[in-house]
Amino acid sequence: MSSLKRLAPRLALTGLIVAAAVSGAGLAVANAGQKADSPNRPNATQPSTSNAPASAPGVTSPERVAVPVAAIAPGLHTVDWKNATLKLPRFQTDRYCAGGVVTFRNGLAVTKTGTYRILRPGKKAVYGQLTGDRLDEAVLPVDCSPPNSEYASHLVGVTGRPGALRVLGDAITTENWGISIDSVRITGGQALVTLTERLTDHPRTQIRGYAWTGTEFQQVSGPTKFPEPVVDGTNFEWSTATLTLPFKAASTTVQPNNRSCPRVTVKFTHVQDGVGAVQSNGCEYWVHKIATVDLNGDGSADSLVKITATRLGTGDLTTGAEWYFAYTFRNGKPALISFVTAAGLDNVNDNAKPDVTATSVRASIREVRVTQVFRSPGKPNQTLNRTFRWSGGTRFAVNMPAPNPRADLAP
Repeated sequence: MSSLKRLAPRLALTGLIVAAAVSGAGLAVANAGQKADSPNRPNATQPSTSNAPASAPGVTSPERVAVPVAAIAPGLHTVDWKNATLKLPRFQTDRYCAGGVVTFRNGLAVTKTGTYRILRPGKKAVYGQLTGDRLDEAVLPVDCSPPNSEYASHLVGVTGRPGALRVLGDAITTENWGISIDSVRITGGQALVTLTERLTDHPRTQIRGYAWTGTEFQQVSGPTKFPEPVVDGTNFEWSTATLTLPFKAASTTVQPNNRSCPRVTVKFTHVQDGVGAVQSNGCEYWVHKIATVDLNGDGSADSLVKITATRLGTGDLTTGAEWYFAYTFRNGKPALISFVTAAGLDNVNDNAKPDVTATSVRASIREVRVTQVFRSPGKPNQTLNRTFRWSGGTRFAVNMPAPNPRADLAP
């Protein structure tokens, strides 16, 4: 049977690799007795500490804004917005959320191009002077969702009176649907809008100011977009990483029968979050993110990863070798800190149990703790809890030697 047909049930590029169950729950890895690159071997991940900034000072929620009643346009503050009829602008450039006359019923309206929502729960209209006519306008959130999609947030300014409401030009909107409009405050002729970037482990907040020019709302203060987040262990996606395999030599030995895999640069294919696989130069490589933690004590979030190498064409599809490596990040890319220890080393005999198997791993600041099982012919198995502490420079120092010296030899 050819290696291609033999490997088809487990390769990422055939489509069935997605079924690989690589569990990341908890902090322990329970994989004793399995072969090196078994997709059923679970891994441990550790959450990082959020550094989300506090809400920007000086921003008042809509319901706290005090507005002089005498300044409000007659009747505007009495409008039942959840049952209002508004001529809305186009919210999207394609055929969805095209706007037009929209009549709301209990806060919702369904048209041919999308579903509109006005004053979602917890939100109120905010009143203030925007057009310079000494009368107050209303600013309120109107969201729109194309079929089978999520709502995108928009703000519309409205002037006039009940029965003769007029939307002021275009909407105040965000650069993408992952940014929410939290609140708005009208002061000094500007609508000061507080926005939060939602789709991130560390949400960020901005305040942007908009003024009415007579024909449109124009941003006049604050940042125009959220900057790209700093890439570190908290947000780097290892499953699709482009990586030069961290082997010391041009190739490294993988069992059985002293086969080898080359040091090459590969781009992994996503299997699941933090897990990727790829075939290259006659070998199959896997990467698993194990933990996110400050491994070298420099205050930034690093990654503890497991890398597996298996030679294609062997009799046993689960043979190979795997190791733990520590990575930091420089200029948005992973940079190797150090080799730690072996996660799994197979025996030279294809039919023998692995020489070394890691059954659990935990990482904390400057430290990695690994439980390893060592097997030797004719001897009882040895299970050791070993601690690797960052000693500075380029290596982790271990608290006890390995019964099999291969475990602590970098590939």
